[in-house]
Amino acid sequence: MKLAELKAALEDPALQQPAKMKKLVDRTLAEGRETGQGAIALWHQGYDTTAANAQKVMSQIEELALDALLNAPDSIDVTKLVWLMRTLTDIEVEMRKRVILKLMPLLDRKLPVPPLPVFEEIEEPIPEVRVCDEAYMLLRRLVETSEPAESYFLNIRTFGNLDEPERDAEIQKARKENRFTKWDQLD
Repeated sequence: MKLAELKAALEDPALQQPAKMKKLVDRTLAEGRETGQGAIALWHQGYDTTAANAQKVMSQIEELALDALLNAPDSIDVTKLVWLMRTLTDIEVEMRKRVILKLMPLLDRKLPVPPLPVFEEIEEPIPEVRVCDEAYMLLRRLVETSEPAESYFLNIRTFGNLDEPERDAEIQKARKENRFTKWDQLD
């Protein structure tokens, strides 16, 4: 989809309808994945120059190839299977690094985040969140991949309930030590 066509679609008032939004999202995903799917189809065809070049393209287009690589059959020969596993891991690690590099400088941004609109009555007031707090919580989610969801939410809630100087100290500690406090495991 060309930029002008995308802009027109995004400006269409009918996009507020869930079916219209889904149609646009599905089309965008399909078009974005088309190159990766084509490359993996050609890669599966053998070991000729075309397959070798398709492999090179897939390793270079990173996240655009991710869906096609994840959906590749495991029944391919061992050499291709090992390349597939390595490439998937390389893409994931590189994407994770890029996200972390984007979030790290935001740990210094102490601007308040406007609260989201509340449509129902809540029992507890929502603590004020700053950009740095949000970056801390997202980094925790990226780095602490083995943390169960219940623990993550308990730890995030505890962090959010700290006063600003305590949150600032926790952010600096996490940055310095490359780890996050596990309040759910403290006695």
